[in-house]
Amino acid sequence: MGRHLRDTRTPAGIFTGRLSRADPACLAARLAARLASCLVPHGPRRSSFPGRRFPGRRFSPGRRFSPGRRKYGDGTYGGEDTVDLGELGSFLRARRDRLRPEAVGLPGGSRRRVPGLRRDEVAELASLSADYYTELEQGRGQTPSEPVLCALARALRLGPDETAHLLHLAGHPAPLGAEPVQMQSALQQLMTRLDDTPAMVITDIHEVVVQNHAAQVLVGPQAGLTGIRASFLYHWFTVPATRDLYPADDHDYHSRLLVSDLRAAVARRGPADAVSRELVGHLLQVSDEFAGLWRAHEVKVRHEEYKRVVNPVLGTLKVTCNSIVTADAAQRLLWFVPDDADVVPRLHALDPADVWSDTPGPAFGLVRGWG
Repeated sequence: MGRHLRDTRTPAGIFTGRLSRADPACLAARLAARLASCLVPHGPRRSSFPGRRFPGRRFSPGRRFSPGRRKYGDGTYGGEDTVDLGELGSFLRARRDRLRPEAVGLPGGSRRRVPGLRRDEVAELASLSADYYTELEQGRGQTPSEPVLCALARALRLGPDETAHLLHLAGHPAPLGAEPVQMQSALQQLMTRLDDTPAMVITDIHEVVVQNHAAQVLVGPQAGLTGIRASFLYHWFTVPATRDLYPADDHDYHSRLLVSDLRAAVARRGPADAVSRELVGHLLQVSDEFAGLWRAHEVKVRHEEYKRVVNPVLGTLKVTCNSIVTADAAQRLLWFVPDDADVVPRLHALDPADVWSDTPGPAFGLVRGWG
């Protein structure tokens, strides 16, 4: 005779009845009960495709710093622990708005509702799903891989420097050839060999580390300040008289150059760098010009070899500006060769305090002892 069977692990309503153990229905019910007891929740599933959303998984728009670290072939660490997905999405959006449909073989016309390409068009050009690209642009989902970013760079017609910047934003190393030629020499040792030439060392956010005497006379003593005031960008966008160092016709170029250098430096340093983040945040609040240039996401402005410098005593000077960048791009040695060879002896004969004491800006602050 059969007997009453009730598996204590069987959820209510799945099986109950008086069946024989040999009865196929009984065996099937017992198997179903055991399977049901094994299906305990383990949390939301992880996506096998980046950006794919599953129930129970929470996404927050905007800035997101992804966890985890990755070791590169050169032994250094980086990657997802320094990824700002919000900044990555903002850069992609700016480049999408800039690219005209005609440039990629798509029809244009006045009926288009966006200034550049649509998201689905970029996704198709990069062989990605439209949903995935949308999440990338909105700063959501997982950190994209290098192949995905390279596909997007090709779709958006990015140059080498913009591609390197895109990879930096996602925590990936830049491809070979995307960075300027660099050397691993000690810049301070080189400075000692340039006593006869105006020379200075600056950081990637244009903080002046050291200047020789001739450079202090040429562009003003700017080393020794602290905090965000140590950056020339701070003075360029907050103290109008600082721009007297260059002719008015060159101001727009220098503004674009400074902001593009800062954007590249912020991407290299990552979101954990307090100084660069504070500098950007302050300038966004106080300078409409800086805010507009920052939103443009211009990554690389060509450093012109020839510059015009306005000196309070010597007047407008034409100089050739040369530079050497360290391997990590953190510092740069600049030296200036005036077109007029007679200028160099005059630079050595003048006192920086006499030349710049009545001039507002970083040089004025240092001469007066504000630094």
